[in-house]
This record gives sequence, C-alpha cells and structure tokens, in this order.
Amino acid sequence: MTEEKSWPIGLQRLAVIIGPKAALQLAEHFGGVQDQYIPRRARLDHPFTALIGLDRMEHLCEALGGERIDIPKGTYAKLKKAEIIGQRGSARSIALRVGCSMRYVKKIRSDLVDGDADEPDLFTAPEKKPHD
Repeated sequence: MTEEKSWPIGLQRLAVIIGPKAALQLAEHFGGVQDQYIPRRARLDHPFTALIGLDRMEHLCEALGGERIDIPKGTYAKLKKAEIIGQRGSARSIALRVGCSMRYVKKIRSDLVDGDADEPDLFTAPEKKPHD
C-alpha cells in the first residue's frame, strides 16, 4: 500500500477493507456520493456488488455495515495515474491489473519520460518578463 498513502483517508479505509482496485472502482463510479448507506448484509441487487463482486461486498458489509460513508470525488484520475506509476511490468500487464487501457499506461509512462506539461519544472527558473 505505497501509493495509497497519498489517497484521501476515506479511500484508504476502503482499500484496507476491499482492496485498492475495488476502492478505485467505487471512487470512479460513486465518487462524490455523500452519506452512502452500507447495508448490514451483502445483497446481489446492491449497485456496489455489481461493481466489486459479492465477496468484497461481504467484507465491506462486515466492516462497515449499518454505517453511512462518503466516497471521495475528483481524485480518481490522479489515483489511477499514481497506481500506474507505482506498477512494474509490461503495459499490458499493468493495464490488466489496474483496469485501464494499454494506451493510457503508455501515455502515463511517456509523460514521465518527457515531463508532464501540466507540471512546472522545479529546476528551471521562470522566465522574467520585461517591465512595460
């Protein structure tokens, strides 16, 4: 659980209970849902069950059944990217483990090599603009 340490605490808690991949799946599909009720017993007709499977839903209900939880929103893309960066192996094996396309894995890896255009270079001073 290395990259998960940077995740929101609620997502970290879910990752411990149902695993990081299932936690990311819930964040992707239900992120931003506040006050989500977790039933005391796993049901096949619950929307979480269709997504993470009955076995993981049983673990979730065992740990949090009867409680209401908030599922974090807005961090899924960053979490997925962090998960890919932390993986070793071929683009194919990572895509299968993480649950994304090989193309996305290759893009993330390429951004690491080329430098991400969205992030400033920490070692280059910003250009000074002449005063008017």
